[in-house]
Amino acid sequence: MFEEIALEYFKTFSDKGLSGLEKLFSADISLRDWELEAKGIKEVLKANKKIFESVDNIHVIPIRMYNDNNTVIAELKIEVNNGQEKILVVDIIEFNSAGKIIDIKAFKG
Repeated sequence: MFEEIALEYFKTFSDKGLSGLEKLFSADISLRDWELEAKGIKEVLKANKKIFESVDNIHVIPIRMYNDNNTVIAELKIEVNNGQEKILVVDIIEFNSAGKIIDIKAFKG
């Protein structure tokens, strides 16, 4: 179940779908990556919007995914601006019992 939601998250992120992300996120979501930290759905959506506005396009490609209880760990390749930039990332995504994303930690490299 959680792997499917994580895949939906990656697709929605790739589509720059803020309203879709809002449906996937818990109100008290937190996000941390190598450049930013945001808490609460409003701030996390704002952080995502800033990312989306900084690139022409973005494509998240899952390489491997692991599910342990309410946590999905995903090894990803992220292609930015038609593949001009490629970033290897590991996401650790936690879900609440309702299947909403409550925490995302992203690690580059």
